[in-house]
Amino acid sequence: MKEIIVGIGETGVLSGEGKVLQTGPLGAGVAVVVLDAPSRTAGLVHIALPASKSETDKIESYPGTFADTAIPALMEALAQTGLSRDPEEYTVKLVGGANVMDRSGAFDLGARNVEAVRRILAEHNLQIETEKTGGRFSRSVKVYVDSSLVELIFPSRDTEFI
Repeated sequence: MKEIIVGIGETGVLSGEGKVLQTGPLGAGVAVVVLDAPSRTAGLVHIALPASKSETDKIESYPGTFADTAIPALMEALAQTGLSRDPEEYTVKLVGGANVMDRSGAFDLGARNVEAVRRILAEHNLQIETEKTGGRFSRSVKVYVDSSLVELIFPSRDTEFI
């Protein structure tokens, strides 16, 4: 089994049987999973921040860090595998965006990340099929490419498939 860990600001794309994409703990970060079941291809990006406005030095090295650069980078990585589907045919799953550190909710980076990701996905005609966002707990994501199953892994709870 081939497994790729997708770190903060990184993008991973895999095709075929026995392949797995996985994030570490997301916290306020957001994982966007794009699946193309017919070709058994999956893409995953681990987004940390909503916008790249003042962080131009990081965009080139880690375009997946920011919602506004991560989605285009993920779509480009999928296109490089030879996929040429209409974006509306992909299955998109959104996970993360927890508020784990800011108990008052004043800053709530997780909610800001989720909102930015939703907006950018809509701009690219990508419809979210399943969304598991918010809350006060971190989770990790594991994508089983050949079955298009997405597993949510919680630190102190049972796992959940979406």
